[in-house]
Amino acid sequence: MAGLIVKDSNNSSNSEPKIYLGTSAFTAAGWQGAFYPPEIKSKDYLSYYAQHFDTVEVNSTLYGCPSPRTVENWAAKTPDSFIFSIKTPRSIMPRPEELAQKFDPIIADWTYIRWLGDRKGIELQTLTWDKIIVDRTAQLTSWVDFCYQIKRRGITVYGYANNHYAGHGPATIRQFRDLWRKKGFPPLPEPAPTPKPLTPILAPPKKQPSLFD
Repeated sequence: MAGLIVKDSNNSSNSEPKIYLGTSAFTAAGWQGAFYPPEIKSKDYLSYYAQHFDTVEVNSTLYGCPSPRTVENWAAKTPDSFIFSIKTPRSIMPRPEELAQKFDPIIADWTYIRWLGDRKGIELQTLTWDKIIVDRTAQLTSWVDFCYQIKRRGITVYGYANNHYAGHGPATIRQFRDLWRKKGFPPLPEPAPTPKPLTPILAPPKKQPSLFD
């Protein structure tokens, strides 16, 4: 289960339905150099990520609630329209047997998709998530068609690619976007630019009086 933190108050259910694409977490072993430029420091990962994706699934909240300072730091490093998808802490998640056996998969004006893959199988091949090693083109093409039909129903889609799906979450999202464009579907939302922090304007130093003043 997950919740959504939408920083932009203009993202309402009355607006045009969209498809938001991101990854599960914004860093992993192998991303330095494959996605993040080698010279970028870890404290700048989220700002760089937000220049390429408009949402991220936060995994750490599964194990506990983040501090207010952490959340404020996330907000400061991303544009106002950026969306954080927060995993519900395990301590309050219902067990599978508590959920209904049959239900409508879409019961709201938005739906949530996670491309997970075979975790155990792919970890036998790699533990470094820097490139695609499993060809998911056929499956991803079906997902493109599915998301298009869901969007036509007026449903907003939040989709997140896990590294275990094909080997590299950012590359999976790029492939989804490429397949979407090749089908000639309406353009997907592009990430908003991250605003640069304002440079403080310093007052000129006061002139020290001299002996001749």
